[in-house]
Amino acid sequence: MIGLSDLVKALAGEEAPEGLVPPVKFSRAVVDSRLAEEGALFIALKGENQDGHDFVGDAFERGAVAAIVEKDVSVNCAKLDVREKPLRWPRHHLELPVCIITEGSLSALQEAAAYWRRQHEVRVIGVTG
Repeated sequence: MIGLSDLVKALAGEEAPEGLVPPVKFSRAVVDSRLAEEGALFIALKGENQDGHDFVGDAFERGAVAAIVEKDVSVNCAKLDVREKPLRWPRHHLELPVCIITEGSLSALQEAAAYWRRQHEVRVIGVTG
């Protein structure tokens, strides 16, 4: 599974300064806060009827250590905004949980998946119908 430092590198386009990002590996990635568990990554997606940003706090309460969001959320988390380049890194190390603010949560999830695939030799199969 991908780690927080890998995710930051995938979304920021560069390595974080030494010691800035806690050395944590995600237990799983979820888009439903009810499925969040200890060590999970929560991706806040907007749907037709629900906005995942409304459930970031719930995901953290259930044990998620990080969230990918596309807007500022009113929960207690260290915020890392990767939208502007060059990135302005925080001066102090990030405490868990971490909210990574991106241009779009879905595109950030796709970027993270592409980054992971580039790091591993995996066969990709497309199913069409």
